[in-house]
Amino acid sequence: MRAFHVLILSVTVSAVCRAEDHAAEIYHQSCTACHGEKGAGNPELKSPPIAGLAEWYVTLQLKRFHSGLRGAHPEDIPGQQMAAIAKTLKPEEIPQLALHISKMVAIAPEVFADANAKRGKVLYLEHCAACHRFNASGEIAFRSPPLSGFPAWYLRDQFGKFKSGQRGADAKDEDGTKMKTIAAGMTDSDLSDIIAHITGLATE
Repeated sequence: MRAFHVLILSVTVSAVCRAEDHAAEIYHQSCTACHGEKGAGNPELKSPPIAGLAEWYVTLQLKRFHSGLRGAHPEDIPGQQMAAIAKTLKPEEIPQLALHISKMVAIAPEVFADANAKRGKVLYLEHCAACHRFNASGEIAFRSPPLSGFPAWYLRDQFGKFKSGQRGADAKDEDGTKMKTIAAGMTDSDLSDIIAHITGLATE
């Protein structure tokens, strides 16, 4: 019986290793050109850092790109590119890739200092904390992404997409619709201050 258990364990470990190797290969082939070998992102390509993102969040977003719920707007070129890549993935590869990305070492973004972080904290607590939590770490129960690991340019870019309707316009995207409503009531100054607060959280 012990030999049987050892055999099962050996087979299981081998399967896990193969899945990890396959996920690493997928990442190298499909993600490095934009997000980099270490997942640090590239602002020139509008590719955000993804290393260390929560597994559930990466899985959710890849599924949204794969299904066309995200990245379908004609003006969202980076989103269209991501959707095209996501559609090349097999359904079982999405969680494998998400797990691989979640295990990568996260890179802390630079603090955005050209705004009023103190005012931003007040605005954040009023408009964002209920879903994204007080430390901007996100909340799986609300399907709210972490914000504290993203750089200022990406937060501004995505917020602008919600405001313009490039994200959150699809009636099936309930989470996006909520964000679109919040974005509509924000000024550029409000957003800058909130971003200053969020990026500053990494240093606290």
